Amino acid sequence: MFKAIFENVTFDTFQIEVDKELQTISFKSSPAKEGTFYLTLSINNKPAFSAKALSKVNDCLIRGEHRKDFYIIHAYDEPSAYYCEKLAPRFGKVERLMRSFIYTTLTKSLGIEWFESSFSKEIQSAIRDKGLSYSDLIERGLYEMTFAQLYDYLFAEFSYCSAEIVVYEQLLTQNLEEMDKETIISAIKSCQKECLWNRFFSDADFNLEEPLRKMRDYRNKVAHNKFIKYSEYTECIRGLTKINTTLQNAIHQLHSDIYTEKHLTDTVMSFVALFAGLLKNNYDVVSVMQKNFNALSKTLIKAFEIYASPSKMANMYKLGAVLSDLQRISSSAKEHTADPL
Repeated sequence: MFKAIFENVTFDTFQIEVDKELQTISFKSSPAKEGTFYLTLSINNKPAFSAKALSKVNDCLIRGEHRKDFYIIHAYDEPSAYYCEKLAPRFGKVERLMRSFIYTTLTKSLGIEWFESSFSKEIQSAIRDKGLSYSDLIERGLYEMTFAQLYDYLFAEFSYCSAEIVVYEQLLTQNLEEMDKETIISAIKSCQKECLWNRFFSDADFNLEEPLRKMRDYRNKVAHNKFIKYSEYTECIRGLTKINTTLQNAIHQLHSDIYTEKHLTDTVMSFVALFAGLLKNNYDVVSVMQKNFNALSKTLIKAFEIYASPSKMANMYKLGAVLSDLQRISSSAKEHTADPL
């Protein structure tokens, strides 16, 4: 059988082409009983190359004309062990980045209501069955979920309100003849099914549904140390790298937005505190500054955005509007003081 599959077969070696070069594979074979053979394969090379070579040998063994005569059982598959060990931390990184992206996005929009507003009743019940307190659910609800559950959490469609509740508790308890059409339609739409991604992540310029779907089976293989081929390993590496890059960029943008907004708000607060200190003896001016705080805040934020923009020349006309806003605010303050600043 080996002579029909491989090259230069001897009593305990054969050769196979890997990366356009012939590589020598050693083997031991021992018949257990009639029609049954034990076979051990090995190669003396670096782990990555050895795994690749032995994976190709296995591909040759499980294909071809000879397969009609044999069942092939893998008692121990070291290439798969190598690939699982290499992929496990990559999947770990994806899961951590997914949690970071979800937590940051939802808490930015919903605050502590993120758990109640994003989990279906079924998932809430399943996680609560683990004996976690309500505080635990808010603080680490996503950490109680598997990779597959995180996928379903983002992309499985569900409704926050069942049709039964809408009909029997919200509609039939009211006088329908007196309810306007818009109110009835709004109540019915509240039980419409939609996935979490469409509810809260629709503004993202990417969609992870298909990339993550492809990784689900691989994640299961890695988690349970199942058989995995070299071709699957390389496909998995490409997929995980793409997902990692996408999530890292999204998280970086979220953090940039959050901390830039906070920094600008703190800056504006400092401006107000400074002016209030300088004008503490002039109540009218302080009052005007407080009234103009929102306008001043928005104006300064616009100025920072223009400064940070990569196309500064295209935004020069906006700078004129910002300066006009500042002049208007300044003039408004001057009207209430006899002494110039």
